[in-house]
Amino acid sequence: MFGDQKRSSKKDVRVRVKSILSQIEGEELVKKSELVSNNLHELFSGNSTLDKIIPPREEGFFFGGFAPLEDEPNWLICLEEVLKGLIAFPGLDKSGNMLFYKADTDDLVLTESFGAPVLTPPLDNLIVCPKLILVPGLAFGENGSRLGRGKGFYDKYLENFSGLKIGVCFSEQIFEELPMEPNDVFV
Repeated sequence: MFGDQKRSSKKDVRVRVKSILSQIEGEELVKKSELVSNNLHELFSGNSTLDKIIPPREEGFFFGGFAPLEDEPNWLICLEEVLKGLIAFPGLDKSGNMLFYKADTDDLVLTESFGAPVLTPPLDNLIVCPKLILVPGLAFGENGSRLGRGKGFYDKYLENFSGLKIGVCFSEQIFEELPMEPNDVFV
């Protein structure tokens, strides 16, 4: 944790976090990703607390995930096979709105639809509304605040999302507090 960030701007925090993440390399990145994925696996494996929030895997139940960028936790390490057929990934429709499309990781294709190279599902896949979304971010606050990469895709989607939102990050990305604006969504 990096202390109080009240006086930092979003830009300053983004620069700082990107610098921190750039120092995590190779084996350390894999180990940290395995820890994140293991923690999520424990959360999703018969956890009675989670089952109270989200009914156990009913028909039409989907996890909203994301294809990790190089500096993001690979949350799929322990979960890809467990969640096969239950995952939806974000993509942009023709109007530029983010939606979730049912897909397995081998369905994903490299596009630049989000303004950078990222794996996205084919847009002819089934559009679904996940009950739970794993949300990427550059930084998260202890109070659920989130700092994304600056394009606002997740904030716009999550604005009307009523399901469970779980921020996914490494411990180095957790701050006491983050600068937030009215259109920013907490996780």
